[in-house]
Amino acid sequence: MTTVTLHLGDCLEYMRGMADKSVDAVITDPPYRTLLSGKSTIDKPLMHKLEKHDWALPDKAWIFELERVMKIGATYYVFCGFEDVSLLKNDFRSAGLRTLNNLIWIKSNPIPSFTKKVYRNSAELAVFGSKQTIKYFRERKQQELLGVYYYPVVSGLERTDHPTQKPIEIVSEWILDTTQPGDTVIDPFMGSGTTGVACVQLGRNFIGCEIDPQYYAIAERRIRDA
Repeated sequence: MTTVTLHLGDCLEYMRGMADKSVDAVITDPPYRTLLSGKSTIDKPLMHKLEKHDWALPDKAWIFELERVMKIGATYYVFCGFEDVSLLKNDFRSAGLRTLNNLIWIKSNPIPSFTKKVYRNSAELAVFGSKQTIKYFRERKQQELLGVYYYPVVSGLERTDHPTQKPIEIVSEWILDTTQPGDTVIDPFMGSGTTGVACVQLGRNFIGCEIDPQYYAIAERRIRDA
């Protein structure tokens, strides 16, 4: 039976109470720098919500805790900003984890360029790696191993109030690629709970942490409904 464990609060505090080598994969979207540096041009549908947060890449202590709770051969997928990718990869390497690929989500329906003086933000980045040699990777064709994912920005009834909600299709692909039924996946920055929903649908155990009560409530509802 699939088990789901949700924690409202700081992920670092929660992970410190977890057993060593207890999770098979990490899939998460930390609150990396999301705001534009110049606010004079910010007039986009979701930017007003983002202005409420002074988000920056979290202290790397959470990465060292992740390394401790990851099993040998476990994998991680972490979304990050293009400006932060080198810093993030260095932090993972300093924690003793391997960094293997940059993965790219190409948005088929990116937010318009309202001024038409800058290009549309049509791509997001994720870092893929592992703790030592990967223990499991499902058999894929070469054409399926490009590390580029073409999906639209979440919209319609699936859309929540979380400003950086990720497509469940991408997360589901990653879960299927490097975990097996009954494995445990952790998302330390759960947000709207997309990783948890995918885990429930695919028969994986899930551990999720979220510090914002509003987003925690969204995630809890979505995972319960799933």
